[in-house]
Amino acid sequence: MILLLNERSNWELFLSLCNDLVQATRQSKTSTSAVQTILRRLTRWHEFLRKNRSELLTEEKIKGLIGELLFIRNYLIPAFGAGHAIQFWQGPEGLPQDFNVNNSAIEVKCQSGATSPYVRISSAEQLCPQLPEMYLFVITLGKSTPETEEAINLPGLISHIRDILQSDASSQIERFNDLLYMIGYTDSDSYLDFSYIVAGEKIFQVTEGFPRICTYDIHHGIVKLTYNISLSECEPFENRPDWMVKIS
Repeated sequence: MILLLNERSNWELFLSLCNDLVQATRQSKTSTSAVQTILRRLTRWHEFLRKNRSELLTEEKIKGLIGELLFIRNYLIPAFGAGHAIQFWQGPEGLPQDFNVNNSAIEVKCQSGATSPYVRISSAEQLCPQLPEMYLFVITLGKSTPETEEAINLPGLISHIRDILQSDASSQIERFNDLLYMIGYTDSDSYLDFSYIVAGEKIFQVTEGFPRICTYDIHHGIVKLTYNISLSECEPFENRPDWMVKIS
């Protein structure tokens, strides 16, 4: 099988496809399993490209994805290992919360340091999970340049997590890449222009009295809502799950 690039303008997309095939087949034991993996990945790419999702993500989505990847890298991987960390990530698949970790649902939000201290909640279900516990993890990002020390961006974060998966849980690389494609991300150097530094982070336990709207609060006939919550009003609820406390 030979893959050819017909239009040079699509070289970054083509490179992403080729890298994906290399990563997915690196652990294949036989040529048969490698061919099956390649065909499966090409089918996924066909579905992805058919939806015209090759454009860059908006900056709001870039920051949101950075927040989720930081939570995976800094907390889930140290606590549970890379394989389980990727399994816990379910937001890209359409679930109301970004992560389901054992008996806890965790929603990750990013806010810019230059804006008012609030975060936007996109639905009545987002802070009202079916699991026993709920947490809201908020990361504050400041604009930066790629050259700044401790600057973070999507290409760097994703490459780092892929390296960890390759060493510790190679079977999850395919799922990790699929989740990125569901969000609309493909590798591109253009994302280096969106670099940030972490200015702060807080986590709140969403319990009785927390400023939120749930489905049972909504009058019949209202089918969709978004709202903002003030982080200063969340401060009395600062808390974190037990597994997170153990991470130094």
